[in-house]
Amino acid sequence: MTDFSALELVGSTVGRVRRTLGLDSAAGDPALDRLARLASRLLGVPVALVSLVDVDAQIFPGQSGLPADSPFARGTPLSHSFCKTVVATRDVVTTEDAREDPRFAGNLAITDLGAIAYAGWPLVTAGGEALGALCAIDMKPRGWSAEDLETLHDLADAAVAELEGRAARILAEEALAREHHVASTLQLSLLPGALPEVPGVRIAARYAPAEHLIGGDWYDAFRLPGGRLGVAIGDVVGHGIDAAATAAQLRTALRGAALEDPHPGRVMGRLNDLAHEKPLAAFSSAVYGVLDVRAHTWTWARAGHLAMLVRTPGVTVFDPGPDGILLACDPVGTEYATTVQVVQPGTTLVLYTDGLVERRDAVEAERIEQLRWLVEHGPDDPERLCQTLVERMVKPGATDDVAVVALTVKPA
Repeated sequence: MTDFSALELVGSTVGRVRRTLGLDSAAGDPALDRLARLASRLLGVPVALVSLVDVDAQIFPGQSGLPADSPFARGTPLSHSFCKTVVATRDVVTTEDAREDPRFAGNLAITDLGAIAYAGWPLVTAGGEALGALCAIDMKPRGWSAEDLETLHDLADAAVAELEGRAARILAEEALAREHHVASTLQLSLLPGALPEVPGVRIAARYAPAEHLIGGDWYDAFRLPGGRLGVAIGDVVGHGIDAAATAAQLRTALRGAALEDPHPGRVMGRLNDLAHEKPLAAFSSAVYGVLDVRAHTWTWARAGHLAMLVRTPGVTVFDPGPDGILLACDPVGTEYATTVQVVQPGTTLVLYTDGLVERRDAVEAERIEQLRWLVEHGPDDPERLCQTLVERMVKPGATDDVAVVALTVKPA
């Protein structure tokens, strides 16, 4: 985990971020427009916006519901901004009827845009800076449920992940001629800034870079509607800037697909389709699973990745999971197989990349059994377990990077 923000490195102000990422286009941004359409559909509102708030105006690189010929289609002065309040407070802001709300009673969006009800979640970088908001707007009074706000939160996280991923790729291109320590910082920027908090589950992760090499290992975890948790891990073939940038693309694409489709097999299929378009992603391995804490189920798909470790109070075993070959080995349009497993309270799942068990000076079978033993006898706390695995399994001077994710369903 890291509090490093690629976005904050490419631009110290919203204006610089806009220019660097090319977000000032009158045509908008396709990926952010898609998130706005998804927000509109999931929340049942006529207008949804991905808004970036600058010193004198707000722009909408993503929007759904505003007419293309409107003078406000891609931005407004701050006199029309509810999102500036979200940025100022760095917290979710809602109003059922802005006309009756003293915070917004004089806001010109009420008269010029017909905005009545509003809910906005801040777009906060991994370093804690608020850039704008992902918001939903209705033209009539309405309340906002806890589920509505949870959906906004998830989509805002996806928007930030998209922007952070682009910024990281820009840094990757700029880092080609830089020193190794700059490249190592870039590697950390490709990982999620913070892991989500979901009632009933504890989750932790660790990343160990290879010495003098940038790797393509990655992981992600994010909240999904209905109290569910999406978890992914993957390994791009090779090392270097290109491998790291490809890892960022896969992580961003997976999160976007997961927010649109609840089925892990189809989400993995979307990554397979991307790997056909991006040659550097071919032959990558990945796992994506959804933990439903309420239903006590883990539903997952696997693209040629290593077996998962499952620790229960009685035993610790490797679970190879559903069949699935490396990305780009199946044709475009493939839906990967999925397995649904019951996960009882007290169960721990451990996902990892091959650098944890493969080492040139050791017998792989012995390393695999060492890993199983360490998980079986390791700490109950996922944070300490991940730390133990990295400290015991990864030696100084390693030639391959390592990612580990552990999640524990809390005992009842």
